[in-house]
Amino acid sequence: MEHYFRYIPVRPRDECWGLYVTAAGSTSIPPGAPYPPPGHPKPYGFSWSRGRTLPDYQVSCVVRGEGTFESKPTGARQIVPGTCFMVFPGVWHRYRPLRKVGWDSYWISFRGEVVDRLAAQGFFSPEHAVLSVGFGEVVPATFERLVARVRRQEEGFSHLIAADTLEILAAVLTAGKPESQEVVMQGPLAVKTVTDPIVADAVRLIWGQSGEAINVEDIVRRLPLTRRSLERRFRKELGLSIHEEIHRCRMDRAVRLLTCTDLLIKNVAGVAGFPSVDAMETAFRRAHGASPSEYRERYQHDSPQPG
Repeated sequence: MEHYFRYIPVRPRDECWGLYVTAAGSTSIPPGAPYPPPGHPKPYGFSWSRGRTLPDYQVSCVVRGEGTFESKPTGARQIVPGTCFMVFPGVWHRYRPLRKVGWDSYWISFRGEVVDRLAAQGFFSPEHAVLSVGFGEVVPATFERLVARVRRQEEGFSHLIAADTLEILAAVLTAGKPESQEVVMQGPLAVKTVTDPIVADAVRLIWGQSGEAINVEDIVRRLPLTRRSLERRFRKELGLSIHEEIHRCRMDRAVRLLTCTDLLIKNVAGVAGFPSVDAMETAFRRAHGASPSEYRERYQHDSPQPG
């Protein structure tokens, strides 16, 4: 791997894109070499004794060697090949390879309201900054493509490397927290992490059956548990029953369709998964004190929180 980095001037139009890259590179530290390598401008340079804080987000992926990453939220963590670690704006951190081993890594620094929103919604956090992604092809290949774009600086490269950055984030988070074992449930008041793999499968079935009037038995039939066992594990993880989660899913879809589209009420009921228009009418009157049509008149295009 070649040692290369570049700090990228950011134009106002790049910021309007919602995600923009401020620096990127590949780092090759042979055994016995000093770290960090020289040449990085303030505030990106640092010493191990002081550590640093950055104004940016940063993702580094180690493909060879070993070392240590440390931040206040994570404490000291061992870094091995196939590990990615994330740096967050304003969060103190430091990292270095083992001197006798060195390491090869890719890294990228970026900012933007898109990333701020993902962090605010709990997709990643300073407490889970170190992720084992293994030796899949997607992350290193996307980093290589991004660094190549930075080198060439072709027309529109700033927007293209922003897209590469989103691909890297998606690949890192998917590999670091397999979707088959973890689902993040979001609501107006909280973010709930589901770690029970069977419950996670049930949640995916519920939220993935758009347009089908599914019930609890439909979910149970597709999972290797009795209804009683699934209900118990479901309530332990989410604090509500399977039926309540199905209802929450239907209401969420219906609210978005009523407020963001001009679909007929009967079509909203079908797409949202209600068994009938009357069932949706009853649910809305209980939850909002209004019929679906009244709710639409009140909130259409205002993007209210689902109830």
